Amino acid sequence: MEPRKLTLAVWLPIAAVVAVLLAVVAGPMETAWRCYQLHARGERAQSEVVGRTPDVALLLRVTSGPRTGMHCTAETNQGHLAAAVSGDVLEVVLPEGKPGECVLVATIENSAALITVVAALLAVLVLLLVLLGLFLQRSFTRPGVPNTRFDLPPGAPACPRCRAPMAEGYLPLLAGIHWRDAGQPVGMPHALAGLPGTTGWRERARVHAFRCPSCAIVTFQYSSTTAARGLAG
Repeated sequence: MEPRKLTLAVWLPIAAVVAVLLAVVAGPMETAWRCYQLHARGERAQSEVVGRTPDVALLLRVTSGPRTGMHCTAETNQGHLAAAVSGDVLEVVLPEGKPGECVLVATIENSAALITVVAALLAVLVLLLVLLGLFLQRSFTRPGVPNTRFDLPPGAPACPRCRAPMAEGYLPLLAGIHWRDAGQPVGMPHALAGLPGTTGWRERARVHAFRCPSCAIVTFQYSSTTAARGLAG
């Protein structure tokens, strides 16, 4: 596949995922931010709990500032509503242009914290998607080099079946190559139990190999020694 097509194949799905995330989060985040700004610019005052309303709200009486004596209602959660008792003193914000309504300062602070956490999580997720895209683009476009070396005399080796020259390449491995002697149980193969030189901690193992396309035969050398020595040249 051409490099341009590979780049599009990597970044178009990632861009689509990012667009969907932003579309889902943008509306609620914008509404929450506008509400936060509206209430943050309001007048702060002390208030006293005087009762409750049926729709999960506290009935409060303002006890400080120019609106002393005014009653207002503040929506809250069930836990806060159940814990509040008459006479409790709570700090509230009185929004401009909304007489009879108030917002608990604790609610505003919790909303601000929630907005910050959601925005941070969204930023981290987008960053991870970008890093994934860079990793995939590098994997798809960067020429691979084996990190082991099949030490042979000059010239391509001959296929053991048809004796034709074999094509040189390498095997990119995910979980190593697992070997069992004849009659040995399969057991539980895992990524750390592969043959030496066929597993990798920080990156994929790339084993130098030769292949005969006609006979479907692959020959390679595994060795932790050659893996450590790497490719010479």
